[in-house]
Amino acid sequence: MISPGRWEIPEPAAAFDVRAGDGFPITIRRHGNPDGPRIVLSHGNGFSIDAYYPFWSRFTGRFDLFIYDLRSHGWNPVGDRRTHHVPMFVSDNASVTRDLDMRYGAKPKIGLFHSLS
Repeated sequence: MISPGRWEIPEPAAAFDVRAGDGFPITIRRHGNPDGPRIVLSHGNGFSIDAYYPFWSRFTGRFDLFIYDLRSHGWNPVGDRRTHHVPMFVSDNASVTRDLDMRYGAKPKIGLFHSLS
C-alpha cells in the first residue's frame, strides 16, 4: 500500500536497454508477476514513468509489467532534440514490443500509455 505523500519505487526484477531503430538506448524495467498477463506502460511528454508509480504499482500483484520512459526522459540519456517527434516515438514503441517478444517470448500485450506515448 502506498502511503499518501510518500512512496518509493522498488528495484525492478530486470532492467535492460532496447536499441531503437536509430540506435538510441531505451531502458526497460520489469516489475510484477512474470506469470501474469503482460502490460507495457509509458508516460506523457515531460514526465517519467516513475511519476506514475502510484498508478502502475496497483498492477504488480497480477501482471507482468514492463515500464519505460520516452527517449530523452527519465532513465534514458538525453538525445538529439531533432529525434523528439511522434513518428520516432511510434518507431520506438515498435522496437520495445519486438524486443520484449524476443527476450521473453511472444505473448499478447496490453498497452497503457499516457498522452504522447
